[in-house]
Formats: sequence, C-alpha cells, structure tokens
Amino acid sequence: MNRPAVLAVPTALLALALSGCGSKETGSPVPVQNENQNQPGTSAAATDTKEDTSAAADVKITQCLNKSYGQDVTLEVTNSTAQDQRYVVGVNITDAAGGKSEARFAKNRMTPGQTITEKIPGDTPLKGEIKCEIGEAKRLPPK
Repeated sequence: MNRPAVLAVPTALLALALSGCGSKETGSPVPVQNENQNQPGTSAAATDTKEDTSAAADVKITQCLNKSYGQDVTLEVTNSTAQDQRYVVGVNITDAAGGKSEARFAKNRMTPGQTITEKIPGDTPLKGEIKCEIGEAKRLPPK
C-alpha cells in the first residue's frame, strides 16, 4: 500500500508544478492591431502580469508574411528598461481554416535602449491569409 502513495505524491507534485508553468497572461494573446491600444491599460493589470505586459509593449510585429514553406514574421524588440535584459517572445500564427503555427525570438542580452529587428520563421506551413499575434513576451535577467 505504500507503493501507490509513493507514486501518487510525486505525481501530484509534478501536476501542481506544471500547472504553475503556464503563461501569466489573463486572456487570449494580444492581437497585433490592438497592441498599441492595450498599452495605456497596463495599470489595470494584476501585479503579477505587469512585467509581462511591459515586455509585450517592447515588442512590435512589423511584418507577417505567409510563404509556401512557412511564414516570415519580422519583429522589432526594444529594451525600454535601464538595465540589460534577456527577451523571449512567442508569436502565434493562425490561418482562416484554424491552422496554427508559431515563431520564437530569443536574445540573451539587450542593452538599455537597444532595438533589434529580426525576421523569424514560422514552424508549420499554413494556407491563405494569416494573422500574427504576440502570444508571450518575457523580460528576464541576462545570461
């Protein structure tokens, strides 16, 4: 009887830990066309999401193109803080049929005021018109 208890406790702890690993966002990803409109409302966000919201404000999708082999998403990321930062950005890409793809940006060290423009590829081919949204944007201590 101790064996099931020994297995149940680590399993429960693992489930609890994984449930806390999700995004700190309070709703659906921020649509590109509404990104600038959401910036003034950051003061209404919960204190846990303020860092993520301000990191999202540092990210701008400047281009979202569907190619036959995947997508090209061009991001402009600006470190608006007074310290070196590491940025991790995920872009959710969808087509009209509900197909999904994603693109990821990571930069280990950005100095204060530094702006990086980078084209990142989507990971799954989609058909037709696509929509790109910032799914997550995190600012972390640099490595």
